[in-house]
Amino acid sequence: MFAAYAERFNEPARMIWMSSLEGQPRWYNHDDWQLVKTDHSYEASKYQIDLISSRLAQQSKEPGGEGAVVQHFLVHPGIVHSNMTNGMINFFFDMCKVMFFYIVSIMRSLYRFRC
Repeated sequence: MFAAYAERFNEPARMIWMSSLEGQPRWYNHDDWQLVKTDHSYEASKYQIDLISSRLAQQSKEPGGEGAVVQHFLVHPGIVHSNMTNGMINFFFDMCKVMFFYIVSIMRSLYRFRC
Protein backbone atom coordinates (compact mmCIF):
# COMPACT_ATOMS: atom_id res chain seq x y z
CA MET A 1 0.00 0.00 0.00
CA PHE A 2 2.73 2.47 0.92
CA ALA A 3 4.80 1.57 -2.11
CA ALA A 4 1.76 2.14 -4.35
CA TYR A 5 1.22 5.60 -2.81
CA ALA A 6 4.88 6.53 -3.17
CA GLU A 7 4.90 5.40 -6.79
CA ARG A 8 1.64 7.12 -7.72
CA PHE A 9 2.34 10.47 -6.08
CA ASN A 10 6.13 10.40 -6.40
CA GLU A 11 6.63 11.03 -2.69
CA PRO A 12 6.70 8.87 0.43
CA ALA A 13 3.53 7.99 2.27
CA ARG A 14 3.19 9.53 5.70
CA MET A 15 2.21 7.65 8.84
CA ILE A 16 0.93 10.06 11.46
CA TRP A 17 1.02 8.70 15.00
CA MET A 18 -1.20 10.48 17.52
CA SER A 19 0.40 10.90 20.91
CA SER A 20 -0.30 13.01 23.97
CA LEU A 21 1.59 15.05 26.52
CA GLU A 22 0.37 12.45 29.00
CA GLY A 23 2.63 9.81 27.45
CA GLN A 24 5.64 9.75 29.74
CA PRO A 25 8.13 7.02 30.66
CA ARG A 26 7.13 7.09 34.33
CA TRP A 27 3.78 5.48 33.46
CA TYR A 28 5.24 2.69 31.35
CA ASN A 29 6.50 -0.65 32.61
CA HIS A 30 8.11 -2.73 29.84
CA ASP A 31 7.14 -5.93 31.68
CA ASP A 32 3.47 -4.97 31.33
CA TRP A 33 3.36 -4.30 27.59
CA GLN A 34 -0.38 -5.13 27.43
CA LEU A 35 -1.02 -2.51 30.15
CA VAL A 36 -3.24 -4.75 32.25
CA LYS A 37 -1.41 -4.19 35.55
CA THR A 38 -1.40 -0.40 35.55
CA ASP A 39 -3.83 2.28 36.67
CA HIS A 40 -2.43 4.58 33.95
CA SER A 41 -3.11 2.60 30.79
CA TYR A 42 -3.93 5.69 28.69
CA GLU A 43 -0.67 7.40 29.58
CA ALA A 44 1.31 4.20 29.10
CA SER A 45 -0.30 3.52 25.71
CA LYS A 46 0.62 7.00 24.52
CA TYR A 47 4.19 6.40 25.59
CA GLN A 48 4.15 3.12 23.67
CA ILE A 49 3.08 5.09 20.59
CA ASP A 50 6.01 7.45 21.19
CA LEU A 51 8.39 4.49 21.31
CA ILE A 52 6.96 2.75 18.25
CA SER A 53 6.80 5.83 16.05
CA SER A 54 10.27 7.01 17.04
CA ARG A 55 11.77 3.62 16.30
CA LEU A 56 9.99 3.30 12.96
CA ALA A 57 11.05 6.83 11.96
CA GLN A 58 14.66 6.03 12.88
CA GLN A 59 14.53 2.68 11.10
CA SER A 60 13.12 4.18 7.89
CA LYS A 61 16.03 6.64 7.71
CA GLU A 62 18.70 3.96 8.05
CA PRO A 63 20.49 2.73 4.90
CA GLY A 64 18.18 0.31 3.14
CA GLY A 65 15.23 1.62 5.17
CA GLU A 66 11.87 2.47 3.76
CA GLY A 67 12.34 6.26 3.96
CA ALA A 68 11.62 6.60 0.25
CA VAL A 69 8.32 4.73 0.69
CA VAL A 70 6.98 5.80 4.11
CA GLN A 71 7.81 8.46 6.68
CA HIS A 72 6.64 8.41 10.30
CA PHE A 73 5.54 11.51 12.22
CA LEU A 74 4.59 11.79 15.87
CA VAL A 75 2.00 14.51 16.54
CA HIS A 76 0.11 15.92 19.47
CA PRO A 77 -3.53 16.90 19.04
CA GLY A 78 -3.06 20.28 20.68
CA ILE A 79 -5.81 22.01 22.55
CA VAL A 80 -9.27 21.75 21.05
CA HIS A 81 -12.77 22.44 22.23
CA SER A 82 -14.79 19.35 23.07
CA ASN A 83 -17.82 18.50 25.16
CA MET A 84 -15.77 16.59 27.73
CA THR A 85 -16.23 19.34 30.33
CA ASN A 86 -19.99 19.79 29.87
CA GLY A 87 -20.82 18.16 33.20
CA MET A 88 -18.10 20.05 35.07
CA ILE A 89 -18.59 23.67 34.03
CA ASN A 90 -21.60 25.78 33.15
CA PHE A 91 -22.40 27.42 29.80
CA PHE A 92 -20.73 30.75 30.68
CA PHE A 93 -17.38 29.18 31.52
CA ASP A 94 -17.62 26.90 28.49
CA MET A 95 -18.01 29.95 26.24
CA CYS A 96 -15.11 31.66 28.04
CA LYS A 97 -13.00 28.61 27.29
CA VAL A 98 -13.94 28.71 23.60
CA MET A 99 -13.20 32.45 23.37
CA PHE A 100 -9.85 31.91 25.08
CA PHE A 101 -8.95 29.25 22.48
CA TYR A 102 -9.77 31.70 19.68
CA ILE A 103 -7.79 34.53 21.30
CA VAL A 104 -4.74 32.31 21.74
CA SER A 105 -5.07 31.05 18.17
CA ILE A 106 -5.23 34.59 16.78
CA MET A 107 -2.30 35.73 18.93
CA ARG A 108 -0.26 32.76 17.77
CA SER A 109 -1.09 33.51 14.12
CA LEU A 110 -0.09 37.15 14.56
CA TYR A 111 3.15 36.14 16.23
CA ARG A 112 4.00 33.76 13.36
CA PHE A 113 3.12 36.41 10.82
CA ARG A 114 5.55 38.91 12.42
CA CYS A 115 8.44 36.44 12.59
